[in-house]
Amino acid sequence: MDYKKFIDEYNVANDKTKYVQKHMLNSYVPYEDKVAECQKVVDITSHKTVNVNGQEHKIYWNNTPMQHMFYILTLISLYTDIEWEKDSGDNNENLKVYNELSKNGSIYIIISLITPFEKQSFDTVLNMVEEDMYENERSIPSYLDTKIDAFSLSINEMMKNLPTELINK
Repeated sequence: MDYKKFIDEYNVANDKTKYVQKHMLNSYVPYEDKVAECQKVVDITSHKTVNVNGQEHKIYWNNTPMQHMFYILTLISLYTDIEWEKDSGDNNENLKVYNELSKNGSIYIIISLITPFEKQSFDTVLNMVEEDMYENERSIPSYLDTKIDAFSLSINEMMKNLPTELINK
């Protein structure tokens, strides 16, 4: 159901919780789907592209308010039949949906209808994915490993370009 139609019907519903319950599709999301969806949330909200001397570079840039919004919208999209243009690449559309669902209070009822175990499981997976990303990209060992790899590649390229008479001596 389109989120605008959902909001219109929710606003006039006598029993708001009962109305939202009719739109709950899933009581369980498979673990691998949780991991994949949390990975998307972390990827979207932990990096940004910057332009340096005409070249685009992806850098670590944590945006926790945006992460919270995408996390809640991910839960809504996985557990309900509410639909919107999630993958349009337009964060304004996602922000608009989040604000509309928050403004009328339906977002809180939706989240409360997800079982505590499911919600906790999602929270745990999101934290694990975020910690893994940080450890893999931002820790000192990861940083040193990246620099050592880059240094090794540079040395190999330099060796390829040395005149053969210098290498054979």
